[in-house]
Amino acid sequence: MAAGIVPEVEALSSHVTLEIAHNGGHVGFVSARALGQPYCWLECRLTEYLHEAFEHQAREHSRPGPAERAQCA
Repeated sequence: MAAGIVPEVEALSSHVTLEIAHNGGHVGFVSARALGQPYCWLECRLTEYLHEAFEHQAREHSRPGPAERAQCA
C-alpha cells in the first residue's frame, strides 16, 4: 500500500480507530493456525477490540469520583 493513500490520524473522526497490519493483507481473509485450523482475522480482532473497549470502560466507571472518594475517606 502506498503511504499517500493512508489518511492522517487528524483527518479521521474521533470515533474511528485506524489499524494497519504490519504484514498487509485484507481483514476478510481466512488464515490458519497450527494444524491448519482456519480462522478469520476480522472476527478475532473484533473480539479483542471489544474486550479491550469494555475493560477500559469498566475501569473508568469503577473509579470513585471526587464525591465518592470523600465518602470513602
